[in-house]
Amino acid sequence: MPSKLRFVVGAGLIVLAIGYLITTAVRNTSEYYLTINEVGARQSQLSGQMLRVAGRVKAGTISWDPATLTLGFAMVAPPNPD
Repeated sequence: MPSKLRFVVGAGLIVLAIGYLITTAVRNTSEYYLTINEVGARQSQLSGQMLRVAGRVKAGTISWDPATLTLGFAMVAPPNPD
């Protein structure tokens, strides 16, 4: 195999690997936040899925079980900034 062709193939593989890494990074970080109201409306669809919710922890609702490492809490919608 000529050295020029070997260089082109190697450079192409490097470009493809970098493109793959960029694509997976963008896909993983492009998740969006759901509001408390959206989660409540779609609760049956979202059951068992990992998601991010924009909200605040409701005061007095935090429960921690160190035996099972389970943290539970209730969320409320954040106040309007206006």
